[in-house]
Amino acid sequence: QPNLDEKHLSQKQAYGSANRPPETGLAVLSSWISTYSQNEHNIKVINPNKSVDDIIADASNSDVLGVTDWFSNHGNCISLARESKRINPKLKVVFGGPNASMMPSLLLRNHPYIDFVVSRDGEDAILGLVDNKPIKTISNLWHRANGEIRFTHQSYTDLKRMPLWDFSYHENADTRLREYLETQTSGLDPWLVPPLTLFSFRGCMKAIKEGVCSYCTSAE
Repeated sequence: QPNLDEKHLSQKQAYGSANRPPETGLAVLSSWISTYSQNEHNIKVINPNKSVDDIIADASNSDVLGVTDWFSNHGNCISLARESKRINPKLKVVFGGPNASMMPSLLLRNHPYIDFVVSRDGEDAILGLVDNKPIKTISNLWHRANGEIRFTHQSYTDLKRMPLWDFSYHENADTRLREYLETQTSGLDPWLVPPLTLFSFRGCMKAIKEGVCSYCTSAE
């Protein structure tokens, strides 16, 4: 998940530190692959704070590159995908995230170095791609076929199967979590650091394991 584009650098987080917390969504995807893949994979959540050249070197040395695309980092996502694919033409480039979900066919039409766009839930889609399953069997996936841009089919992740996730696949998890651990053990105001995202519109980890509360943000 690349950092903000230059034109969006003035955006500030709502709380406390200016440092980005680890991406919980990428921890979820990593744990899903690790738990349910039929193969062994070397999974790495690349440190977004490394130099651009180092990030591209990491990405282009992979078999599959997943990119989380927000409107505020879209330019960096495109540059990362283009340069990584130029270095390694065999690389599978997969875009997901809220911005990509809003314009999947446009991304594939305008950017030939993007191979797939995941719309909505990404767990089964990324798992199918890293395990080389037939494209038509992979849910929530936009792709090219016979000169056309097509969508496979829609499905929702079974939240009852969601494994507990951690940050062990993040390249620099200890550094990025240090502020949170220090705040936790010191008794300081927890709002000194940005909140870690523990749930999304799909539901929360508590609901997955113990059932939903009377007030629940899950729309599904």
